[in-house]
Amino acid sequence: MTRAAVAVPPGGVWRAALAVLATAFVLPPAGCREDATAPAELLPPRVVLPLNALYRYTTWELDDYGGKVPGSDHRRRWVVLSTGADSFGYSDVTLVGDSSEQGETTLAFRFTPEGDIYQHGYIAGLVQTLEGRTIEPRWDLLGAYSKGWSASWTVGVLDSAGTEAMTGSSSAEELFFTATINGVTTIVAGYPVVLSSRSMETVLWVSENPSAFVRLREERFPSLAGRPGTLREVTMMNVP
Repeated sequence: MTRAAVAVPPGGVWRAALAVLATAFVLPPAGCREDATAPAELLPPRVVLPLNALYRYTTWELDDYGGKVPGSDHRRRWVVLSTGADSFGYSDVTLVGDSSEQGETTLAFRFTPEGDIYQHGYIAGLVQTLEGRTIEPRWDLLGAYSKGWSASWTVGVLDSAGTEAMTGSSSAEELFFTATINGVTTIVAGYPVVLSSRSMETVLWVSENPSAFVRLREERFPSLAGRPGTLREVTMMNVP
């Protein structure tokens, strides 16, 4: 099957339909140096999910060639329920309600002052979706922006024994998407984050203005019959 070119969780993890976090978050614009004599420096994005922010996505199943399966699209809705919850061992957790015609769940995220992005149970949900296995949910590091661009890091592990690790990398390379933000259709720049292991790969594109995961693509390789992958793309954001 064709692998993704380069996150976003049920009961703390994303499901198959959840497919891909083309998941949207609200982040502040990346900064630049104010020294007019120096070239502009693009800084990694910082995620800030405003309370009551609403994001809508369309998700698809992917076939063995990486194409969208006709008739497999589902509508998803994210609502930010809390930005300072006490959950899973931390008191600074952002809770997001994720709902679709298939049911509802609550996702848990942590966004550190240094710019790192954690999700509780992301890998556990990915493994359940793509392989049908159950592992213990943990805090997984989706974005290590504190390390700057082009860094690599350990996201988490894909088995209870901890023998198969998933690694992450980020890039300042832009890809542009169309989305409706507060009722206005516009072009949004997304920056790729790749989360990969020997058996699966996630590619998500993070927008910094507004903050959002505009696309999320999850694939297993080699693909399993009936579980080749999922894709999610943001269609609308209502940001307070």
